Amino acid sequence: MYARQIRLTIEQMRAIGAELNLLKNQCVAEGKAWLPELDTTDIPRSTAHRLMRVDDNWEILRVHLSSVENMGVVEALNWASETYCRSCRLNGPKKSCKDCAAMRQSEPREDAGLDQPEPYEKRIAATEKAYRKDLEMLAKTKAAKPGVVDAAYRGLEMLAVNYKLLHAAPTKPAPSASKGKCKFCKAEILWVTTQKGKRMPLNAEPGGGQFRIGKDNRAEHVKYDPEADTSELYRNHHLCCPARKKT
Repeated sequence: MYARQIRLTIEQMRAIGAELNLLKNQCVAEGKAWLPELDTTDIPRSTAHRLMRVDDNWEILRVHLSSVENMGVVEALNWASETYCRSCRLNGPKKSCKDCAAMRQSEPREDAGLDQPEPYEKRIAATEKAYRKDLEMLAKTKAAKPGVVDAAYRGLEMLAVNYKLLHAAPTKPAPSASKGKCKFCKAEILWVTTQKGKRMPLNAEPGGGQFRIGKDNRAEHVKYDPEADTSELYRNHHLCCPARKKT
């Protein structure tokens, strides 16, 4: 009975993963950013990617689904949502496969290159609130001169002002885009630097994307507009590589 419940759970995970894969394919076909659409589903990104892998692995999972009878719940769910090598896809998943482990370690993140950090104003506000609360407590409980407390408040305000000035300062130019080859499909790609300083692969030729290379050599994300001309915008190669799922 316990194994049956686990199998039903995996089948439900596969159904949700299939819907997410369909949504992603539609976004790629329309040239829309996939991750913002994913965020509208209220499913955490890490969970969504695991559900999508269950759907990707379904051809081998349904043949070897009886394997969950000897597994615990967590082990079975991890087994269903992992990435598998060619041998395991043909012969069934193995618990300790070095090829699978190497693939999982080198697997690129789905959100690589899409910089969507928490707004720095929120971090400043949260820090200010915490320090002000601490200063109010110290002012009530410590026998300090009023001038010391006032100086602490002024210092906190100056810290916030200078942080905003630093954040608004011009960005240092990044290295020029460099040519390379995708390790999955062997297609020509461009390695560029994002606004946060991370490396991101773009298709070698522009068209149908949402990224442009700015004057500082950094990739800039352009908000999706169905009526805009995207002929000069590059696509994130991680999201449209035709060979990633097959490897």
